[in-house]
Amino acid sequence: MSILPYITGAPIWVWPLLFILIYSGLQARKAQDMTFWRVLITPFICAVFVLMRFFREPLPNVLGLQVALFGVMLGCFIGALYQRGRVEVIGGGFYRLKGEWLTLVLYLALFIIAYAEGVWRAVTPDTFEGPLLSLSFLFIFCSSAGVFCGRSIAILGKTPAR
Repeated sequence: MSILPYITGAPIWVWPLLFILIYSGLQARKAQDMTFWRVLITPFICAVFVLMRFFREPLPNVLGLQVALFGVMLGCFIGALYQRGRVEVIGGGFYRLKGEWLTLVLYLALFIIAYAEGVWRAVTPDTFEGPLLSLSFLFIFCSSAGVFCGRSIAILGKTPAR
């Protein structure tokens, strides 16, 4: 069994998206000066995708909501701890974020998780009839996305009071 049909059968928009994620992740390796609003872009996009994934399930239920919320909260906690010492306020509404590899790793993790789940659902949809596999993918995706939210929370904590 070859993996090639799963790669060549992907929609065309997948590959530019992967390129953008890799490029953005590699850019995050360098120190960057940015406004708080720019820092919020990634968590906002992740939140939209989390909601889309949650409501894509056949019957969004209380257990799915609990798994998604726990994943996001765990990711937020980890992201806030990680980012706490990696940001400084430089004035004028700007922050300096130290360079790091976590952004690239999380971008690739989110992409691979979403891609693998899509292929798995297309090839063997009956495996998603039970909640375990679907909730596992939801938890991994939500906790990874939550890290970006936690990083923004840590940056917000560095914002001087006015």
